[in-house]
Amino acid sequence: MNIRTIVAMAAAVSIAACAGITSAPRDVTVGQSVELGVGETANVTPGSVRVQLANVNDSRCPSDVVCVSAGDAMIILAFSGSGADRIDTLYLVKPPKSVTYGGYRFEAVDVQPYPKTSQQQASKTLVLKVSGQQ
Repeated sequence: MNIRTIVAMAAAVSIAACAGITSAPRDVTVGQSVELGVGETANVTPGSVRVQLANVNDSRCPSDVVCVSAGDAMIILAFSGSGADRIDTLYLVKPPKSVTYGGYRFEAVDVQPYPKTSQQQASKTLVLKVSGQQ
């Protein structure tokens, strides 16, 4: 784990702790996708697993410019309810794109809105797919 990831994880935990849950947790079942904003939580049913979007660091190349590199979106998720609580980092482009926790597989599908230089940085929403552990 590099220093950048460690700093990002520490920042995400701090943000999540200060921000709290911005809306009531929603339920998601195996095979479904759920949209989460930063600080929002989903309960996986059946079961007791909870996943919270702690932070998104979106460094993807804006759609209205040409970049040397496509960039990536770093997604920090906080898991609880199945043994030890855990924080994991996922990415949209490079591995790992998914993680397993509590018998479920969580895959980052998309982060919206896509960056654009002509727009102010908006709040990010993650599309997260939940499936049985593979």
